[in-house]
Amino acid sequence: MNAQIPSLLLCLVLWITSCLTGCDTWSRTLQATALLTITPSRTSAEGFDATSNDQLPEDFYATESALVESGLVEFNAVSGNATQITLLEATLALVGTPQPQPLCESAASPGYFTTAPIEAPLSTCWDNPLDLEQNAPYQVDINWKSSVYRLYFPSLPEEVDTTLSLTPEPITETTDSGSIRLGHPKGEDLTLHWTSQSTTPLPPPLIRVDRLIPVTADSTEASTVWERDPQNPVFQNAPFPTSSFSTSVLAHILAPQEDSTLLPGDEIFHISGIYMVSFTPLHLSTYTSDNLHLGSGALSGRTRLLLLHVK
Repeated sequence: MNAQIPSLLLCLVLWITSCLTGCDTWSRTLQATALLTITPSRTSAEGFDATSNDQLPEDFYATESALVESGLVEFNAVSGNATQITLLEATLALVGTPQPQPLCESAASPGYFTTAPIEAPLSTCWDNPLDLEQNAPYQVDINWKSSVYRLYFPSLPEEVDTTLSLTPEPITETTDSGSIRLGHPKGEDLTLHWTSQSTTPLPPPLIRVDRLIPVTADSTEASTVWERDPQNPVFQNAPFPTSSFSTSVLAHILAPQEDSTLLPGDEIFHISGIYMVSFTPLHLSTYTSDNLHLGSGALSGRTRLLLLHVK
């Protein structure tokens, strides 16, 4: 046994020597994220009055839309720094199809890829609305340094088993035409509560509030022209900046589970207007290629919309 000690010491010295020159490389891991969100037409939002003469922004009448975003991160366990990787390519494809479509890369935020038309793309950009097949699996491939890093969406997000309730409950108002309009008192807090029947832990949902304000002060009650508030979003629980998209999504995946969010009335609902509350429950797929580190995953969710009249 004693004869083995020099050999063990030699191995230890060699390991320490190699670590001094190579541990930084060993400590680097690659993580990838992707986010798929499906947003219905605003005209299907709860509280939308289809009989109103009000003029809303044009995108309120757009059809259902889907958006895919993705990126790759290099994490250094020694320094604790995470860097969004650039100089790569990304594609989206229906699993099993031979012709993937390239995602658009942002010139302002290299390493951020999306299916939405963006400013001055560096590569061939998605030029048509994203049309996905229901109940079909999709994959995102990220190509970097001759390797492919893959994430999977097992299927498109359906109406998920998440129940949403509001405190206080919205004020219901029946218009002359019989439509139901939802209201909320000006300056009052609003709490969103949700419960899920899922048996597996889920990341927190995405919550966003946008405000519409009258274009002119002389808009009549019969017909009001509305525009988006330049301060939008007036609330967002999980902003994902394009410059740090993947690191932000990774942090959201690891965030503690929640079952409610408070929207402060004196900060959000202090101005009269129409408020659009977007609530997107998320599912997480950790089905990835083997060359990605733990924590990588694909989030997907279908947004639920509510319109609240605050006055």
